Amino acid sequence: ARSEVFSPPGQWNLRVQVLDWRGDTVTGGRTALEALEWARMALASCHLTAPAVSPSITTSDAMSLATVISD
Repeated sequence: ARSEVFSPPGQWNLRVQVLDWRGDTVTGGRTALEALEWARMALASCHLTAPAVSPSITTSDAMSLATVISD
């Protein structure tokens, strides 16, 4: 499922995508968790490339990730 909320120029846009990883859980599950971890690391370090923003990871566990990014 995918949902997008577009804002005026200069404002943040919101994009949410929920993935259902199908197939072999041994390799597919590992790939899905790796993708989630890369997203978590990118969000945690986004202030390094965009110092005017403030990411706040509100939920972070093995199977889920939620973040608020404000400027």
